[in-house]
Amino acid sequence: MDDVKSCIDLQVSEIELLSAMYNEKELKISNGFVLDERKHISSSVENIEIDMLETLDLCFNLNSENNGQFKVEVDAQLPVSYPNVPPHIILRPQNLESTQYPHLTDAVKSFIASLELG
Repeated sequence: MDDVKSCIDLQVSEIELLSAMYNEKELKISNGFVLDERKHISSSVENIEIDMLETLDLCFNLNSENNGQFKVEVDAQLPVSYPNVPPHIILRPQNLESTQYPHLTDAVKSFIASLELG
């Protein structure tokens, strides 16, 4: 139980940090009610029913610094046990040749796999 609570505390802190780094156009929380629920749990709740909690869904809309020539939408689904388990990431690049897409997804998967969980 404490492990889940600490995961939720870390999630709330990470979202607050990301919200300070990205504006509302760059970072959207698809299901804001889940973030509100996480904040409530982080601040007060002692007994957590894990089965009742949903994933926290984030969407990043990013442009390259080269005149915005490369744009990518990154959907990240954070399970309740994140960061002890990796997020589920979906990439939606624009202006990218279809032959380059597998290289991009492989690079992101490799990067996530190289990160230390927790």
